[in-house]
Amino acid sequence: MKKILFISPSFWLGWTEKTAQIYLKYLKNDFDVYACALNNGGPRELFFKENAKSTFICNGNFSLITDFIKERQIDILYLHGISGKKNSLELISFLKWAKWNNIKIIETSPFSLFTPDTEEYIDQKLFVSKTSLLKFLWKFKKPNITKYNHLYNPIDCEYLENFRLTTDKKNILRRKYDLNDKFVIGKVWRADIWKRDDTIIDIVPNLIKKIPNLMIIVRSMPKSKLKKIKRKKIEKHFLILPESSDEREIAETYQLMDIMLHTSRIWESFWITLVEWMFFGLPIISNSTDWMQRTIYDRDNSQFEIIWQNNYITNSKKKMIEKIVELKEDKKMYNQISDDNIKRVYEIFDANVLKQRLKNFLLNNTEKSKIFDFDKEISDYKQSIIKENLFKRMGLSIKAIYEKFLSK
Repeated sequence: MKKILFISPSFWLGWTEKTAQIYLKYLKNDFDVYACALNNGGPRELFFKENAKSTFICNGNFSLITDFIKERQIDILYLHGISGKKNSLELISFLKWAKWNNIKIIETSPFSLFTPDTEEYIDQKLFVSKTSLLKFLWKFKKPNITKYNHLYNPIDCEYLENFRLTTDKKNILRRKYDLNDKFVIGKVWRADIWKRDDTIIDIVPNLIKKIPNLMIIVRSMPKSKLKKIKRKKIEKHFLILPESSDEREIAETYQLMDIMLHTSRIWESFWITLVEWMFFGLPIISNSTDWMQRTIYDRDNSQFEIIWQNNYITNSKKKMIEKIVELKEDKKMYNQISDDNIKRVYEIFDANVLKQRLKNFLLNNTEKSKIFDFDKEISDYKQSIIKENLFKRMGLSIKAIYEKFLSK
């Protein structure tokens, strides 16, 4: 068997680490798999230990990794989110050494970053969405398309099925939070003032006129946003739950809801919770963040790529309200979207499906001959995204910086 060393920034809770964790689990029957945390350990360390031949934490010491590779005769390095805008001399020297020793190097990049000091040593660079790949090629005008491709972040459907609730159990859980007669929308993410916008708060005053029994669930909310809810006197329509790393608890929170409303004012190269929400059959309403318009900060945009077939993307709060009301009233349409979302997850984002593409990249890269029509992809992207006034985008950027400063 070929031997693969997975290298991730840490064993912490980020989706970069989760992607490595899932792929390692699903490849362990086809390869001898090992795992290294470049900086420190974390909650995922136990999972890596249970599925890898062995694991270790190198604390930035690349000599430890080099010795491990020599000792175990590693064939392939699989890097997850290691290269940054400015890479250390130690990382560059390590990759150079690996290249000289004919070790294949695969990298999954969580964003459309160009890292010139490590780029020449990477045999295959994978982006977590086609949109991120397209943006990378567009931004850096990279002609060598065979070296770059996309591979979605996976979700472990087999594992998540353990948390799917029956109708009876859903009703018990809803009673626990006094939600039985409520129509529930919500979102789950970390309390990051830089990423979140206020749409889920701003639509409530008008939405409750149409849906009086409305309840909003948010798992983790910045303190400044709690103050805004109180100022608007709509706190009785909000159930604020704390941040959690318990996957069962998060899955149960999803299943309390009728609709997910996801809006963000910065990049989303691959918003994995969109796929998890779809797994549990939730219709999604999202916004569009166009990376082709210049703003204070860089942005990716894969929301439309993930959910466009069965859900709604709009930057208008009025239209978001209309869609929420429409989904509440049209049960047939709601159920169709729910069923389609579940089917799409199993067909496209399930780890069992994605590992087959990954194996091609790891072994012989059979997709090199695949034609990527750059001009057509750019044209399709321009038709898919929602254009907004540049000054509005700049205003959102300035607001985000101001709020981030106040939150310190």
